[in-house]
Amino acid sequence: MLFVGVILPLQLPKQLTYSVPPSLATRVEVGLRVSVPLGRSKTYTAIVVEKSDMAPTDGIEYRDIIDILDDAPIVNSLQLKLWQWLSEYYICSPGDIYRCAIPSGLKPDTLHEGYRPRTQPWLRLSAAVSGEMGLQQALTQLRRAPMQQKLLTNFIYMSTNDWKTYSSVSRQSLLAAQPGSTNALRALIDKGYLVEEMREVSRLEALDADYEDLSGEPSSSVPLLSEDQQRAYDKIYELWQEQDVVLLHGVTSSGKTEIYSRLIIDTISQGGQVLFLVPEIALTTQLMRRMRRVLGSGLGIYHSGFSDSERVEIYRKQLSAEPYKVIMGARSAMFLPFNNLRLVIVDEEHEQSYRQDSPAPRYHARNSAIMLAHLANAKTLLGSATPAVETYYNAQTGKYGLVTLDKRFGNVQLPDIEIVDIKDCRHRKMYEGSFMDPLTDAIRSNISQSGQTILFQNRRGYSHCLVCADCGSTPRCPNCDVSLTHHRHHGHEYLTCHYCGYSIPVPVRCPSCGSTRLSTSGIGTERIVDEAAKLFPGQRIARLDTDTTQRKNAHKQIVEQFADHSYDILVGTQMVSKGLDFKDVSLVAVLNADSLLTLPDFRATERAYQLLEQVSGRAGRRETQGKVIIQTYDPAQPVMQWVMRHDYRAFYDAAVAERSLLRYPPFVRMYQVVMRHANRQLLENAAQYARTLLASQLGDSVSDVIDPIVPKIQNLCYKNIIIRLPLNAGLKAVRASIISSLTQMTAQIQFHAVNYYVVVDP
Repeated sequence: MLFVGVILPLQLPKQLTYSVPPSLATRVEVGLRVSVPLGRSKTYTAIVVEKSDMAPTDGIEYRDIIDILDDAPIVNSLQLKLWQWLSEYYICSPGDIYRCAIPSGLKPDTLHEGYRPRTQPWLRLSAAVSGEMGLQQALTQLRRAPMQQKLLTNFIYMSTNDWKTYSSVSRQSLLAAQPGSTNALRALIDKGYLVEEMREVSRLEALDADYEDLSGEPSSSVPLLSEDQQRAYDKIYELWQEQDVVLLHGVTSSGKTEIYSRLIIDTISQGGQVLFLVPEIALTTQLMRRMRRVLGSGLGIYHSGFSDSERVEIYRKQLSAEPYKVIMGARSAMFLPFNNLRLVIVDEEHEQSYRQDSPAPRYHARNSAIMLAHLANAKTLLGSATPAVETYYNAQTGKYGLVTLDKRFGNVQLPDIEIVDIKDCRHRKMYEGSFMDPLTDAIRSNISQSGQTILFQNRRGYSHCLVCADCGSTPRCPNCDVSLTHHRHHGHEYLTCHYCGYSIPVPVRCPSCGSTRLSTSGIGTERIVDEAAKLFPGQRIARLDTDTTQRKNAHKQIVEQFADHSYDILVGTQMVSKGLDFKDVSLVAVLNADSLLTLPDFRATERAYQLLEQVSGRAGRRETQGKVIIQTYDPAQPVMQWVMRHDYRAFYDAAVAERSLLRYPPFVRMYQVVMRHANRQLLENAAQYARTLLASQLGDSVSDVIDPIVPKIQNLCYKNIIIRLPLNAGLKAVRASIISSLTQMTAQIQFHAVNYYVVVDP
């Protein structure tokens, strides 16, 4: 009797075992999909992860698998090794990994239909109309139906070059060649001249067309490198002789992409495959087109923005005999099958977008990609102008190699940064709305020189909230512990919650005291657009934030139109800092830098520095030096000084000194236990009980129960417990202690419904 261990796309603590009926025993393999029963009536698609002819010793009578769904494995050994590591390191179930890694169309069950191929109607000559004589006779018979005769003639021209053999023609292309001939085509089919049949067609051609290079620049298979780039390129190879991971620390616009391109060409010329991770695929269209110019059709794009059917086709292409040589994508791209992975590149490795916070698995794609490369015996290159503190620490301590590019490509100077004191300008009446006079003057000067401007405000909406002048209250979301954000859109004003989507019209009276004295507090991107339109009449202004990019490809349209100088000013949130390269942007402004430093998070200073430095890097990326203006209430704040001097090392030294003193990563291993339930008091009791259990096993490394920044979201209350352990703590023992404590907590009847999850390296 043969038995298989399988993973189901469910949150189960371990794999399940099934028996294999004799009729299927010769076909079953690790990596195949099998249909299995679960419960009384449900059927799921599972992945075989092991097989054995040894019967389990527990004496249970196992159920048979129903069927095998593949002729060849769809998951290879490299993927399964990565899944196992992810499950163990990030304390999540194997089913969570399976559900995330495999497109839904490849795991149909009783509730979800599987992948359906895309089909299109094609036309061919019928058997009755064959050879030259048959065609001549057919055309003669149609002389009284000129539309049909013309359409058949067009078909002949489109389907042959030698008048002897005739291929098929798509219905769409034939009708496009002769518009308005739908009825004539139907008549030709009814009369038996043409035969219509449905054919499976690939969705990938349309996807590839979205990222074709439109710049008109000539193709170049091998990018030319400057002297600095060549030295960095050579140094990377030198370090790879001893270390598998290298950090390329290059200032903004230093030409990291050209180095990536050379390394990719080297790898694929030797028959290897490349995984190129980018933080947000939606904002890197420019980078994709630059890579497409170099790699052509060998470049595949993959991210969660594609439809499930599109992702299935890309996944299947990677399993085929001719997979993409290079996969560029967001974090989900690392779950694709690779048969000869030799290089992993993680661009902008510091970005928060590489972390998946919800749903499970909650993992960091940078760290996971490094492990993937290790398992594949491949090399890894991390790139950033503002590396994560942990990454730079690993480079400084010798765990990673380090290569530095401290000059911009073409010796263009880094932007000149001016810090503007908001408090002083307001005291001297040197402002209008959110714009201090030095910024207004700089924008007007930039306009006179036909330069483009980027305005960064890290809040969307019109204002943060409404405030009652009499009682001081603000309208709050009934489902979440947050105030409602004020929006204006096409003449309509409303308040909305950015966590659950709850929305109401702007009230005329205060909901608490009935006062009509309501005013707005704080400033969002919508208001910045309104103020800029009044201050700079005639300027074309675009907005780039979550609200303006909800339509498919809306982000790409805004970026392309700004790059083509269809807009003069671009107002946006963090989106404007990521992966954008505009030749005419000579001025960048940060409207209120202080909002980046107010979060109670040990990474707040790091993220503020990275964001300010990255957004500053959008200015002056070609021949002339750009200018950056940062408005702040505290010009003496160390972050402002580090950014003004482009001094990453000073920031890093201060950050590691502080984290060493306060016991934060990279000096400790950190876990965050998140617990949630609708009943606040019940949750508090459960969290205190869990904290006691954790402390009994892990000692004083366990914090008290604390409230998160937003303690209630979508009617669920949240509590956190932080665990900080020495770096040499055994991972398996720690994982076992955390799981056993939380399992023991939920085993209590009163806490059975309390939900929890663990965030590793928060």
